[in-house]
Amino acid sequence: MTLYSFDTNSWITGWRYYDIRSFSDVWAGIDDAIDRGKVRCVKMVHEDLGAKDDGIFRWVAKREGKLVYPTDDVLMGAVRRVLAVHPNLFHPDSRKSASDPWVIALALACDGVVVCEEAKYQGPNYRWAKIPTACCDLDVRCIDFPEFIAEQHWTFARDRF
Repeated sequence: MTLYSFDTNSWITGWRYYDIRSFSDVWAGIDDAIDRGKVRCVKMVHEDLGAKDDGIFRWVAKREGKLVYPTDDVLMGAVRRVLAVHPNLFHPDSRKSASDPWVIALALACDGVVVCEEAKYQGPNYRWAKIPTACCDLDVRCIDFPEFIAEQHWTFARDRF
């Protein structure tokens, strides 16, 4: 079973573009994947979502026990490995969340896949590493939300009017 480590932006983007009222089967599938331990996120992603108490945070919060991966020695070791390769994933003076190395570390520790919406190419003058670049350098697969749905081989039928 492949573990998928979701970044904050994938939860937000998924919620925005796959509204639960119209795409309830997508969210039921994700719910099932969470129950089976296939979809996880790190505590920092959960905290990032909590910064804005909205629909996706409430949906995720109801599943916190099964969704949020515990911070253990294996995850900590993977975070150290990620930061050894890409120390610029985290900048202490930045207002940006520090969850990126953790998202990658979860996939690295569990031989999983990162799900994030960041652009896969950044110009040669880009100052800070992005998740897809770090994943590539660490040999961790990185996909976006629509690719995640496609990998599940879910099919959705439209009701007839």
